[in-house]
Amino acid sequence: MFGSGWEPGEATIVERRSLGTGAVGNPAAGATPVYRYIADVKVDGSEKTFRTTLEEPRFMPMFRAPGVGETVRVKADPKKGEAKFDKADPTISLDAEDKVLKEEEEAEFDRSLREGPAGD
Repeated sequence: MFGSGWEPGEATIVERRSLGTGAVGNPAAGATPVYRYIADVKVDGSEKTFRTTLEEPRFMPMFRAPGVGETVRVKADPKKGEAKFDKADPTISLDAEDKVLKEEEEAEFDRSLREGPAGD
């Protein structure tokens, strides 16, 4: 069945190699560097790690390329030794990062409203 075998996990970027410039899924961004990655992957709840390559996700124009040593969320198939970036990970998604920042701002705003005036 399509999609079976993918489990949540994390990957530590070991190396990245530039494939030139362009943008996967966003041709208008022309000068954006595109990379291929080597990563050590561990599925959630497992102690076993495997090494694989990762490709930048297609059709994710707000992708933020992780650097060597960074840990990111992935979906992994340990039986096949494959992994792919988890597009919902705010560390690689500028859209998700913006959403988290907006939620934090809103929570701070609500907290300030509940506290009431200073000096009371």
